[in-house]
Order: sequence, then C-alpha cells, then structure tokens
Amino acid sequence: MLQTERGAPMTSEVAGYTAVAGALWRQRESMQALAQALAGRGDIRAALEDFQLGEVFRVVEVEELARMLGVPADVSLADLTAISADPWQTMLADHWIALQRLNTEVTARAAAADLRIWQQSLDDFLR
Repeated sequence: MLQTERGAPMTSEVAGYTAVAGALWRQRESMQALAQALAGRGDIRAALEDFQLGEVFRVVEVEELARMLGVPADVSLADLTAISADPWQTMLADHWIALQRLNTEVTARAAAADLRIWQQSLDDFLR
C-alpha cells in the first residue's frame, strides 16, 4: 500500500491526484524540451515523441482520477481544478498556468517552423 510522507496510508483519491501531478510535471518537461528543440537546440523528432508519450500518460491518469471523482473522463484541467480541494486545487492551477504558457510558446514556435504538432486532446484539456 502506498503511504503519504507522514506514513499514513494513501487513499486512492490522493494516489490519483499524485499520479496526475506527476503526469502534468512530465508533460511540462516534455513541452519545455519541445520548445527548446523548435528553437534549434535539440532533436525535434525525439522531443515530439516524448511529448506525445506524455500526452498518453496524462490522458490515462486524468481519466482514472475523473472516474474516482465521478466526473466525465474528458474533464478539462480548469474544471478539474475547480472541483478539487487544496492543496490539489492550487497545484492544478499552477500546472494549468504553466501549461498554458508552454502551449502558447510551442504553438508559436511550431507555426514559425511551419509544423503542426498538437494533438487535439491537449487543446481540449486546457480549455
């Protein structure tokens, strides 16, 4: 059984939020790497593959948490944030802000490079 930092058993809901937080961190890191690659400082193909893999992990973890919370599997990050209690609400809001910024940056760099790289699921998740 998973445990919290204080040694208490971790509830499935806490485990779900923890998994989503991890997936969002991974997605942020892959988007930063993709932005760097699009700026000419890395392998675009490898960065894009890592980003797409991160998308899969995020979708799976969010769908599982949504199931636990009794909300639709296609819940947006804004809606998930709104229904969550702190500290999760704050953490999700921070991820939303960072992902919005990265989404804007990567989209602009991809457009400048004449590349269409987004999967619709990220745009829908950040709505």
